[in-house]
Amino acid sequence: MKFDKLEYTGKKPYHDRLAATHWQPGDTKLVPEAVARKLLRFVEFSRAPATQQQADQLQLEAQQGQQAQQPDTSDQQDDAALQQAHAAQQQADQLQQQERAATESMLLTIEGMDKGALAKYAAKYEVKLDARKGEAKMRAEVANLIEQFGAR
Repeated sequence: MKFDKLEYTGKKPYHDRLAATHWQPGDTKLVPEAVARKLLRFVEFSRAPATQQQADQLQLEAQQGQQAQQPDTSDQQDDAALQQAHAAQQQADQLQQQERAATESMLLTIEGMDKGALAKYAAKYEVKLDARKGEAKMRAEVANLIEQFGAR
């Protein structure tokens, strides 16, 4: 399999679905030749200088030769990636639980608020409540704001 070294000269980060790579402005990466042909259609991509490309090709071939001699560590890498993804998922779940707990806590707190406190709390959401409404209706509006935008 042949590789080409491409340089990304765009101004914004770019995610390439073909090679599953992320490009930042000024990045230079090795990509398979078939993918390189498709990316070179875009103005933002250009071939890297030939001397660097040849050196990188030799280096890549040397790395592939070394990998053939070394035992397969892809299982270890897969396990590490899986553990990392699992940890990230747990952290996201924990943040979601904390947010929900804060929302529930605030919903309980507004049950004890009077009209003035409800109006002040609604001002945090940049909403002006009509003071002529009943306390129950104001409380329901504030509860809707909390459910919709989260506790503040």
